Amino acid sequence: MDVQMPEMGGFEATGLIRRAEQTTGRHVPIVAMTAHAMKGDRERCLEAGMDDYVSKPVRAQDLFDAVARAVAPGTEGAATSARREDSAAPPQAVLNEAELLDRVGGDRELLREMVRLFLETYPPSLAELREAVGRGDAATLHRLAHTFKGMVGHFGAPAAFAAALRLEVLGREGDLTGAEEAWAALAGAVDYLRPALARLLDEGGPS
Repeated sequence: MDVQMPEMGGFEATGLIRRAEQTTGRHVPIVAMTAHAMKGDRERCLEAGMDDYVSKPVRAQDLFDAVARAVAPGTEGAATSARREDSAAPPQAVLNEAELLDRVGGDRELLREMVRLFLETYPPSLAELREAVGRGDAATLHRLAHTFKGMVGHFGAPAAFAAALRLEVLGREGDLTGAEEAWAALAGAVDYLRPALARLLDEGGPS
């Protein structure tokens, strides 16, 4: 269950499912998938009635494990997942190549397609973020930054991810003080990321 969806968010959808279960007596396993990285979001997912939690960018094995835990009563999958996420040291490189193939199950062609798609689509997305900052549109900034954060997160790019997260938080809180600087930081981080991704295309993927 994606937490942030148009029309009806994941928390609301989960609430409706759980209320319906009161009359059916059945339990639908629900695993939260969210790019949120704020303190308390994990607990909020579990309190909303979700059985487990995985953060974006989603690793295939983490998702498989969470689904397995969700359909196996009595496990403490969410707590285990939370501990693993908290203990993971954030990468410091512009691009974490070791994680890239892991995230796509070793499929180099899929990775190349992801890189091509990002390089084609990020410029207008970055421009839309700049426009939202310029007109002080916090709601749009929050939505666009959340999406952009997911885009760069797939590539294990910590600086770009952190900058997009900063914009998302500003938009969520409705206080755009510092948004100009945050956007500039994002643009700069992507400028460093772009050639690293381009090299993956030239080299046929990470070795």
